Amino acid sequence: MKQFAIKDAIDLTVKELGQSSSLMTINYLNDCEFSTEAEVVFAKKKGINAVSFPGNRSGTLTLNAELADIQWLGLSLGGMVTGEKIEVTDTILNRAYIIEGTFRVAFEDGTEEVKKITFHKATPQISSTIAFSAENVASFSLVFDLLADAAGKFITIDKN
Repeated sequence: MKQFAIKDAIDLTVKELGQSSSLMTINYLNDCEFSTEAEVVFAKKKGINAVSFPGNRSGTLTLNAELADIQWLGLSLGGMVTGEKIEVTDTILNRAYIIEGTFRVAFEDGTEEVKKITFHKATPQISSTIAFSAENVASFSLVFDLLADAAGKFITIDKN
C-alpha cells in the first residue's frame, strides 16, 4: 500500500435521499472535516471490561467556506428554499441527504490520484451563526450528522 498525503478540500454534491438530481454542488470549500465514533458497551468481569459489544456508528461532517449559495443557507437555517427565497418557520424539516465528493491525494513518488468519498446518509444540524462585518468576510459553516443508510452503509472511500 502506497502512503499518501491530502492537501485538498472535498468538492461535493448534495442530493436528497431517493432523488436523482443534485440539490447543490459545493466546489468552493476552504476546509472541511469529518469525524466518526462508535458506541461500545462492555460486559465486566470483577469490575474490568472483559467483553465488548460494538454498537452504532455516528459522525459529523463540517463544511467551512467564505462563499455560500441560497441552498447552503436554507440547509443551515432549516428553511424551505423556493427560488431565491428562504422561508424559516417554527417547523424544522426532517430531510436526509447523500453527499458525494472527490479529493486529490499525492503520493511520495509525486503522482496524484483522485479519490471519491460518499457519506451515505447525512442530516443537517439546524444551527447557524452568520457575522456581518464591514471589515471581514463572513464565514459560513454547515454541519451534518452522519448516519448509516437503510443498507447499513456509512462512508465509502474509493478511487474515482
